[in-house]
Amino acid sequence: MCPEVKDKVLSALQVEIFIDEYILRKEQKGPGITKEHKKPAWVEIVEALQQACPDEPTYDIKDTKKKFCNIKAMANSKIAEYSRSLKETGGGTVVILKPFDLKC
Repeated sequence: MCPEVKDKVLSALQVEIFIDEYILRKEQKGPGITKEHKKPAWVEIVEALQQACPDEPTYDIKDTKKKFCNIKAMANSKIAEYSRSLKETGGGTVVILKPFDLKC
């Protein structure tokens, strides 16, 4: 029996656009981000994703936030693995971070 395939999987292009849009919004707002600033920013991110990838499945704001949390968690785990590999005394596998991991 085959494992269940998820319908909503972000393509590599969507992930790249998603992260770039998030960084852009974060830089525009500055350090004093409130809940009122976040809501329209997430709407803009969802709209940018839909505009950039019209053939891909669409997501609502809740799904988009969840996807971002998952992407960020994976990047943080890779960064932690990289940090652990730097502290090892040798003989282990070399962990190389991708530029994508550093964006998150």
